[in-house]
Amino acid sequence: MSRRIRDSTPVPKSPPGRKPAETVDSFTRCFMVVVLVPLVFAVAGCEPAPIYDRAQGRLPVGYVPDRAKWVVYGTVANPGYAVDGSIQTVATAPDGARNASLTINLGKTSHFHMIVVDHGRSEFGFARHVLVETSSDGKHFTPRHRAFGTRRVSTFLLPRPVVAKYLRLRATVPGEKPWSLAEIHIQ
Repeated sequence: MSRRIRDSTPVPKSPPGRKPAETVDSFTRCFMVVVLVPLVFAVAGCEPAPIYDRAQGRLPVGYVPDRAKWVVYGTVANPGYAVDGSIQTVATAPDGARNASLTINLGKTSHFHMIVVDHGRSEFGFARHVLVETSSDGKHFTPRHRAFGTRRVSTFLLPRPVVAKYLRLRATVPGEKPWSLAEIHIQ
């Protein structure tokens, strides 16, 4: 016959509903992750380098000059209405015009990642497909994003932030109504 040998080492009691390995409470874990880990990296000299620093001649995050300095042109009628601050005035493309475009010279090199187009009182004045292009010289444009236009307001979130001086929006596939650009916001 074999006998069972009992281990006499005491087993720490854990709170009800938890296993012995989970005895460290969540506050302690959170404190260690939020406070101690960054502190260790800071003491070790592992601070992250600033990405955008004016002292180093880099652009601040999301820098876009004042709209008063923008120069707007394109194949749409009254292109200046797209940045005049009023949704009552609208820049419009001819009905059914393919590749109608609006180009904005921001005046300075800018850093942005989102363009919002308010179509004003023309709820259906959106293009079915819009191509967002950018340029640093105004001559050679790089396609950055293709997106669908939407009712009332179209928002184009670029896959990655862009540094450019010129922004061009091109309606590659027109909508049911003429493409309307009441206001453009760049962020």
